[in-house]
Amino acid sequence: MIEFVREEECSTSTYTSPVFCVAKSNGKLRISHDLQDLNKVTIKDAGLPPHIEEFVDVFSGRACYGLGDLMGGYCERKLDISARQLTTFETPFGRLKLTRLPKGETNILAVYQSQMMWIIQEKIS
Repeated sequence: MIEFVREEECSTSTYTSPVFCVAKSNGKLRISHDLQDLNKVTIKDAGLPPHIEEFVDVFSGRACYGLGDLMGGYCERKLDISARQLTTFETPFGRLKLTRLPKGETNILAVYQSQMMWIIQEKIS
């Protein structure tokens, strides 16, 4: 639990979502949130990821260099303070809530895609 401190803070919410642990390939455990109930009542973002053909055409004939942490991008996106209570979960140490966008949330792909498009917009215009 200690390694997750930067992503979680104490919560007083009466709503909690189930959590479970999944073994990672390196033997460590990953805490996963079951957000199915929350996703059922979440308004879905209409954004769609672009088709690969769009990027191929834009970058055709150009040298492309890039380095990005696509996996870590989700964990770096701050969760709005008003939404944090909805990510509360119960632990032996008390109730905690996330401060970062949770994996498994229904709109995470659209939010991440929007963020990436904003970052590279000048390069693809």
